[in-house]
Amino acid sequence: MIPLRKEEAILLPLCIGLAILFISWFQSYPVSVDSSGDYLFNHISPLYWISLPVLLGTLSVVAAKSKKATLKWIAVLGVVTSMYSISYFHYLLPGSDSHYVLGQAEYFIASGDLNPSGAGHSYFQWPLLYTLCSMATNLMGLELMHFEFILYAVIGFLYVTSLYGYFSRIDKDSSYVAVIAFFILSPRMLNYQFAPFSLAIGLLFLLFMIESCGTTSRNTMVATLIIFASMTLIHPFVPVFFSLYMVVKYALSKEKRYVTLFMLTSIIYLTVLVFYTSYFPRAVRHLVMRGREYSQFVETFTVEPVNPIDAVAQTLASTVLIATAMISSLGSMILLLGRKLRHTDHAILISGILYAAAGALIPIFGLRTLCEIAIPLSFGLFR
Repeated sequence: MIPLRKEEAILLPLCIGLAILFISWFQSYPVSVDSSGDYLFNHISPLYWISLPVLLGTLSVVAAKSKKATLKWIAVLGVVTSMYSISYFHYLLPGSDSHYVLGQAEYFIASGDLNPSGAGHSYFQWPLLYTLCSMATNLMGLELMHFEFILYAVIGFLYVTSLYGYFSRIDKDSSYVAVIAFFILSPRMLNYQFAPFSLAIGLLFLLFMIESCGTTSRNTMVATLIIFASMTLIHPFVPVFFSLYMVVKYALSKEKRYVTLFMLTSIIYLTVLVFYTSYFPRAVRHLVMRGREYSQFVETFTVEPVNPIDAVAQTLASTVLIATAMISSLGSMILLLGRKLRHTDHAILISGILYAAAGALIPIFGLRTLCEIAIPLSFGLFR
């Protein structure tokens, strides 16, 4: 019998895991709930729960053992995709934000109306996502439901690629650990859906990756401004975080280019605010009145499970989350005290804390920024 090489030995369980996953998808798709007393997981093939640990384990081994950065990136991309793979078992992406945005996109494509004054149409003030939906259906001939999944995958690609590029500037061998740690720490705050916030966060992570490269060329500044302008046309609050980041980064590094960047991005943001978002002040007043953002977030950890299986899953998930958070926080504290974090890391952490403090005034600010704070914290797990 011919012995298997190491590459072939790893490829075998990977192929088996993928095969089982596809079989489980064909047996389960589309998952649905038949009654109010039914559970979604009752309709997912048991094979899925076999394929998931096989894929996660195999891809983690590939990321750990490979010496090639490209292969590590592909492996960690596979790990994160596997973590969210259950989303692809649905006919439409799950989540209230996904359903809301999909309904708005369908309305815009059918009517061509982007008037934000209508009931529930305030997000038409930031029209780029809806324009992309219209282009995909009218120019490319895609069904909107198919484009929803494609963009969802693209957003995930942006997350993983940007974070891997950001972390690899510190440690190319162990950066995959930080990426996985980030997705363990921040699933409740990341709000990974087919939604403007999700896409804007992907672009924000891309800006952080560019920042981590440390290049100061004119092309880099132009790329930064284009990405920032796109982000400004997608979501109202995410660009504010990057503006705050630039202020903190200038205070730490004293680089004059951040003054120029801040001025240019402020002009872009204010231009959009004045000419496109006439209903934005009303939306801000509404958000100021919503004072239970943090308390509702804490309550999600204390909700009693409805059956024993949920209790086991909740306990396991909470244990992994708390353990990862404690180890990451301790490691990050050691790095901070040892002055081993970069100015970019400090700037993200400080601006994240300041942005979270603003949640006392505008509640939606604070909760949404916790996933940015998780970026420098994720360093602590592998350093």
